[in-house]
Amino acid sequence: MRYLTRVEESCLNVHGTSWLPPHVPGLIKHLVLDVPAPPESTSDISRLIGPGRRYQPRRPAAVDRLPVLDRAPLIRAGISMGPVSVEVREYEAEPRREPSGWEDVAEFSVLVRDKPAYIGGFNQDFRTTPNIGTAGPGWYRLRVHARGRATAPDLVVTEPTEDYLVQVWRADHAEPLALTESVTQL
Repeated sequence: MRYLTRVEESCLNVHGTSWLPPHVPGLIKHLVLDVPAPPESTSDISRLIGPGRRYQPRRPAAVDRLPVLDRAPLIRAGISMGPVSVEVREYEAEPRREPSGWEDVAEFSVLVRDKPAYIGGFNQDFRTTPNIGTAGPGWYRLRVHARGRATAPDLVVTEPTEDYLVQVWRADHAEPLALTESVTQL
């Protein structure tokens, strides 16, 4: 699915995910940033039930076995603020690499829990984007392709100048890596 989203603070957020950043950042740090993850409560998650307004703790069993990670990935954009074009494609297994034409390509693993996982600006509504965690909680691999990041570096734009293609498939955790020989320096 292709859609427009809005970059704010030079980043696209990979909402609803956490990750293990690379041991040696190398080139990937020029496309994928590492930030503290939003706090998650793993106990005493409560919800209102029944007419008596009783609270009942809820812990989804499928999520209990997943590790608690305190870092989240951000995709670094070239622009400071404005619209970008994003396309997300889901696959059942690792897809072939896209033909040339992409300036920057990197892969990384994300952990999806029991909430919607999607790519967009910080204020993006998850109902307007594809869910990247359709197979349920667990590890997914994202291959991010980018072009146009050096077109309007650190500027505010009113028309899209950058394109992103994100390939997503279910896979065990693997170390993040850059797939292009150089990544655009911003």
